[in-house]
Amino acid sequence: MTCPNCGSDVPAGARFCPACGAALFEGTGAQERKLVSVLFVDMVGSTARADGADPEDVRDRNQVYFDECRSRIERHGGVVEKYIGDAVMAVFGAPLARAEDAERAVHAGLSILEGIEELNESHAGLDLAVRAAVCTGEAVVAMDAAPGDPLATGDVVNTAARLQNAATPGSLVVDVATHGLTKHAFGFEELPAVEAKGKAEPIAAWSVVGTTAEPGSRPISDAPFVGRERELELLGSVWQRAVEAARPHLVTVLGPAGIGKTRLARELGEWVGSRGGRAVWGRSLSYEEPTPYRAAADMLREIAEVYENDPVDAARAKVAGLVEELFPTVEAGDATRYLSVVLGLGVDQRPDEAIHLRFTVRMLLEHLAERQPLLLVFEDVHWADETLLELIDYLVTHVSDARVVVMALARPEFLETRRTWGGGMVGQTTLPLEPLGTEASAAVAAALLPGVQPEAI
Repeated sequence: MTCPNCGSDVPAGARFCPACGAALFEGTGAQERKLVSVLFVDMVGSTARADGADPEDVRDRNQVYFDECRSRIERHGGVVEKYIGDAVMAVFGAPLARAEDAERAVHAGLSILEGIEELNESHAGLDLAVRAAVCTGEAVVAMDAAPGDPLATGDVVNTAARLQNAATPGSLVVDVATHGLTKHAFGFEELPAVEAKGKAEPIAAWSVVGTTAEPGSRPISDAPFVGRERELELLGSVWQRAVEAARPHLVTVLGPAGIGKTRLARELGEWVGSRGGRAVWGRSLSYEEPTPYRAAADMLREIAEVYENDPVDAARAKVAGLVEELFPTVEAGDATRYLSVVLGLGVDQRPDEAIHLRFTVRMLLEHLAERQPLLLVFEDVHWADETLLELIDYLVTHVSDARVVVMALARPEFLETRRTWGGGMVGQTTLPLEPLGTEASAAVAAALLPGVQPEAI
């Protein structure tokens, strides 16, 4: 048995933890077994810094640290369960589970490491250092836990605490399950297995060395593209009509998670590229939206060749260069300003009226489409901010005489809240995706499981 408060091993039948004295949780509400990711962050060297220090100074320093951790955890959709001394424990996947919980937890851990560096730069003498770990596994989750009550209990909590103790200051380490779920999005360096108290076997561990993909990005499947030929043919005909007539068209692809919306859009994008067009992608996230126009910002970043690690001045200079190529000189100043707002650079004042920003994005697309037909793919619009949805709606109803196809990928529930979606546009197609048929499913399974007998599939 593991103490849900401090992670220590507890004798069977104990009512209180012998290590921290916490009353052991017996749970009176609804509980479920869930796959969760647990993030542990601990301050390094806090005991030495607190030795002889004024208690109020220690309190203030800890409060700054805790506030920074909490804000970044919640920004990524996690829940801070408890503070244990100088450690922060957060849970991703409880009470609400999402497909990318492990990725959220790793992003949150990296974000906290960055935030601590920023705090040290902005607070003279603060000199904080932390280490962190993320572990993923099954836990018993209290669905109606009250504030202060344990949210998740299980060996995954104990393992995360142990793994965090083995991390070096300023680093984030993960276990084998987290590594497997997030290796498409992060770079890792394998570490020697960690000998941990109470563990019969050493814990396999990896250090996170950076990101390799955009937040929320999905790995591209190696499975063959089968069973969607009719849908791809339909989308191809929509594209050809839009290009030949220079009449924009909106395509909304609907389907539950994992059914193949992104894969279908990727295939269309490659087909469009082979015919002289250009596919530009943007995605909405269910967490960490630094700008309400995030998906549009992704597209603008790709078009202007702005990279995530570009300094603000360099990013704005690239936007200005793009504007200079496409816009009349008299419009360049305002266009650069409004597009910088879309990117969320934070150096330009937002317009008093959103129409100015929308109009600038519209003109950018029309200028680009004069050079090359455009396919604009908005992924996961069911998570989009209302501001972005209004921008998309404006574009599909106001872009004129342009070779543009707007493709929105969404889950079916999206139309429950946006019943008039696409209603003001002449060129509009809604394409619901159904599950693959038996033969197509077997073909995909056979490609992913080579050597397995067909009858076993």
